[in-house]
Amino acid sequence: WEFRRVLFRSGLEAWKQALDYGVKVTGCTVHFVDHGVDTGPIIAQKTVRVLDGDTPPTLHERIQEAERILYPATLNAFAEGSLRVNGRRCFGMQADKGAAH
Repeated sequence: WEFRRVLFRSGLEAWKQALDYGVKVTGCTVHFVDHGVDTGPIIAQKTVRVLDGDTPPTLHERIQEAERILYPATLNAFAEGSLRVNGRRCFGMQADKGAAH
């Protein structure tokens, strides 16, 4: 499997899309790569709250903070061999623990 990262809303400048759409929570996702676009089994996700006063730069920075936590943890789990996939479900990573920023 290969890794790929995406925001909960994918595409160019997804943090702007999240603000424009009015979501209350966004975040980052790490998933395996398959033959589709952003369709591989999800390994881990971390949520980030969208605050009332957020601007694209402030929300983007908080999402990047979440990424800096999530990616090393995911890579460690992969390197340790603790990840396993059953269909679309991936096991071996701790849950997000509700750690929204």
